Amino acid sequence: MLRPAVAGDVPFIASVIRANATLYDPILPGGFGTWADKVEAEGIPDLYDTRVIGVDGTDIGFVSVVWGSGSTYLSSLFLLPERRRGGVGSGVLGRIEDEARGRGHTEVCLLVHREAAWARPFYARHGYGFVTDVEDTVRQYLGRFGPVPFIPGSEYWRKIVVLPV
Repeated sequence: MLRPAVAGDVPFIASVIRANATLYDPILPGGFGTWADKVEAEGIPDLYDTRVIGVDGTDIGFVSVVWGSGSTYLSSLFLLPERRRGGVGSGVLGRIEDEARGRGHTEVCLLVHREAAWARPFYARHGYGFVTDVEDTVRQYLGRFGPVPFIPGSEYWRKIVVLPV
């Protein structure tokens, strides 16, 4: 279901980003096109552990995380539009949380845009909760993971994933 992304996956990852642009363009005009262009030009940033999501031998999306010290930052989880709402995203999220626990991490955190009405309920259903939307505080939280970008309008959410007893 998940495999490490390699340089040859860059065109696919950029295509997934572009395929999701229509969803995000109303709140981040042109942002996803710019992001896809950057990925095509620069490749997959070393900071991220990026994995391709596959089902039955077909690539359908990607996930990117930063494994911090005691915390995991989920940077991206995107599927091709026709593959959304089928349970794959939930399965991937569970795998990332399991791996975070296995690394001894206590939390998985992420950013959700305040206007992403489709994403907020998804993460809430999976136990993630709002922490803050104060930009300076969000930037401080993100600083623990290195030079990760902040998008204005983002909210910092997290889920505590304690080690099983």
